[in-house]
Amino acid sequence: MATPAAQHRGPDPSPDGHGLTRADMVPILGTPSRVSEVLRGKKGLSMAMVQRLRARFRVPADLLLPPPKKAPSRRPTRRVAA
Repeated sequence: MATPAAQHRGPDPSPDGHGLTRADMVPILGTPSRVSEVLRGKKGLSMAMVQRLRARFRVPADLLLPPPKKAPSRRPTRRVAA
C-alpha cells in the first residue's frame, strides 16, 4: 500500500515505475549515457525527448517540463531630490 505522501506525488516518473529498464529508455532519450544523465538529474529533457515520453506514456507535456523560471522583479528606482 502506498504511503499518503506517495499518493499525492502522482505517477512514478522513473522507468522502474513502468516496468522498464534503462536500456528500454534508450530509444526514447537517446544514448545510454543520456539516459543516465537525465535520470540522475544532470541533464534536462529536450523537446524531442518530451514529445517521445508524452507519446509513450500518454501524459501531458506540462508534466514533463520544468516549471517556468520567475523573472527577476524590478525594483523601482529612487529619485534623489536635487
